Amino acid sequence: MLPVTYNIPDPELALYAIHIYVGNGMFPLKNGNPTVAPGQYPWVEEIPDGAATCTHTFTDLSGPIYVIAHAVVCGNYN
Repeated sequence: MLPVTYNIPDPELALYAIHIYVGNGMFPLKNGNPTVAPGQYPWVEEIPDGAATCTHTFTDLSGPIYVIAHAVVCGNYN
């Protein structure tokens, strides 16, 4: 089990989207080719109202694990 947590400690900022790749290869594949484009990562979560913290837990992992995490962070307009 692998929890991936984003935490934005500045109250003026908020998470609006997260993109996560967790896998045995160094990069995710798109049409058989490695990609680092966040929109191509298998886990994408939009957060329309913004948030200070967001966690997603990955299970059923084995072997060497690679993690790439990307976030869209903007001024907190709420």
